[in-house]
Amino acid sequence: MFPIVHFLTSFGLFLVLYPFFGFWSFAVFIGGFFIDVDHYFAYAIEKKRFHPLLCYKELTNESVRNKKLFTKRKKRPLYLRWDRLHIFHVWEFLVLIFLLIFLHTFFLLIFLGMILHLSLDFIDLWKERVYGRRALSFFGWLQRRTRK
Repeated sequence: MFPIVHFLTSFGLFLVLYPFFGFWSFAVFIGGFFIDVDHYFAYAIEKKRFHPLLCYKELTNESVRNKKLFTKRKKRPLYLRWDRLHIFHVWEFLVLIFLLIFLHTFFLLIFLGMILHLSLDFIDLWKERVYGRRALSFFGWLQRRTRK
């Protein structure tokens, strides 16, 4: 899903929550929009390139190419043989943030933003009928990488 969609939906959730939580509602952006910083981390590690604008440009171009590929294959699902680890998108990180909710409201708002973000991502993957593109678990991803 393109970043603008996550930005707009996170902003909408921010506006809804602002009357209740005030400035703390900005935490929704951390969970709903800035969670995608892990795409940059994965790109930088994989490509050994650390320029953020170059990363954004290449990842956007890759997304456009993938959308075209997936559109051509609409009749049948696409099962990818490898998955990418986006560390802030795995269920273990979601559980960690959930447990931190009990410490401060800030983490509740991050959690709500993450739920919104991940829901949009999974709806997009389901709509495109693409399976196996993203690692859902850090430990599962690690096991697949260390298996000989």
